[in-house]
Amino acid sequence: MDRLLVVRTTQNKEEIAFTLRGLTLHTGLPAARIRQMIREGLITPESEKPLLFSPEVPRRILKIERISSHLGLNLSVMALVMELLDRLESLEKELGRFHQEGTAL
Repeated sequence: MDRLLVVRTTQNKEEIAFTLRGLTLHTGLPAARIRQMIREGLITPESEKPLLFSPEVPRRILKIERISSHLGLNLSVMALVMELLDRLESLEKELGRFHQEGTAL
């Protein structure tokens, strides 16, 4: 039987990781689609053998699917879209820290 999740202990902390089979069941997508996302750089496994993914990956996959289906974009274009969205999120976090530091002074 294929495992769906793996529990790992790192730095005295337990973390779960999704296997490829776990991702397919959790997201409802075929393994081939998930492998396409890996090839396009949309998602990155935490390990290659076996393929293991962080707990955030299912949400990212579903976001990719939602945007690509609503806008009719292929995965190559989605790589650029997600890069821009990731950068925007990073800048928003940075701005939030800047505002917190400014109000703490």
